[in-house]
Amino acid sequence: MIFKILSLIVPILIFIFISLARSYLISKIFNKPKPKSNEMISCFACGTYVHEDLIIRKYQKQYCSEECSNS
Repeated sequence: MIFKILSLIVPILIFIFISLARSYLISKIFNKPKPKSNEMISCFACGTYVHEDLIIRKYQKQYCSEECSNS
């Protein structure tokens, strides 16, 4: 009785394990990180150049700080 149940469960567990491993490997291979850009963007209010990662976007304009975005 136990051997019949195990003979049904083991192939299912192997299939699940292989499916999970395959999807994990595919996601790691094809989802490569984007390279960071070094673009400097000009502030709409004061004209200061700020790195793209630090820019504040408000009303479809780009600012260097909260003070500039509120002025």
